[in-house]
Amino acid sequence: MAVKFNLRLCLQLMDQGISLNSISKQYHISKHTSSKVKRRKEELEFDTAKLECYSDTDLGKLFLPNLYEIFIMNYLNLESL
Repeated sequence: MAVKFNLRLCLQLMDQGISLNSISKQYHISKHTSSKVKRRKEELEFDTAKLECYSDTDLGKLFLPNLYEIFIMNYLNLESL
């Protein structure tokens, strides 16, 4: 089962220099997911100083677009029932 995690917190901790291993263990995020977020952060050249300008939904779209699309499609399918 997928577990929701706090992407905003993950980004803040990465910005503070906390290791991916520590973030993964402490917040029960897979190393794969934390690595994916770090890689995407670097690709986007994302400035965490502007983190407050983004909603959780916007962050999800930016950092985990595939997962976000799957979530939306499942949500829409449930509403149509």
